[in-house]
Amino acid sequence: MYCEKCKKQSPENFKHCAYCGATFQKKRKTQNTENELIKRIKRLRMPTMKSRVLSLIIIAIVLSIASITTGLLTGSKPDGLVKTFANAIEKNNEELYFTLYDEQIKSYNKEYIYFDDEVVLTEMTYSMRRSYEFYKLRCGEEFKLRYTVDSVEYISEEKLEEINEYLEETYLYEKKANKGAKLAFTIDVKGSLGEYQSIYKDVYAIRLGGKWYLASVPKTDFS
Repeated sequence: MYCEKCKKQSPENFKHCAYCGATFQKKRKTQNTENELIKRIKRLRMPTMKSRVLSLIIIAIVLSIASITTGLLTGSKPDGLVKTFANAIEKNNEELYFTLYDEQIKSYNKEYIYFDDEVVLTEMTYSMRRSYEFYKLRCGEEFKLRYTVDSVEYISEEKLEEINEYLEETYLYEKKANKGAKLAFTIDVKGSLGEYQSIYKDVYAIRLGGKWYLASVPKTDFS
């Protein structure tokens, strides 16, 4: 051992200097300490495979819950059709209104009535444009629209079968709706020229593949 006080060397196993009696200081394992510190830092920064898998599982569960919640809020109830219907009229948005109908009805118009895409869009959005023009004339161009769902009545299996048969006969429908509903809703319109209220009754909707579509054109009396 080398004495830092008297600068003389004593045997390695001595705890005190053989010459001046100074106590030897234990050598610190600097390198080992540094290596251990580095290992600890790496363990903190780099999660284990188990923790990574657990994190991925938690993220997947959260995303699934979010997806299910979104579906419950938007697509699993026929009320959403009323919101789309009202927004399409207020914005005079044909493309938005077009989403209210299933693709097979649109395909039928093209394949068997020989309409092109533009004509199909025009024909199937007629009631929307008529509503928009009426509200604009009656209430003013910058009118605002508010809707209220008055009732949602889920129809019986017998009535649903009638609708399925009608769609099959009229549009050569191959799909079968697994659920149906009858809606009644009110649309209140306000603008610079005045107010107007429309009441829509007996509007039928069907569910195909988890999404609701209109099975009848919403009608009301404009006067």
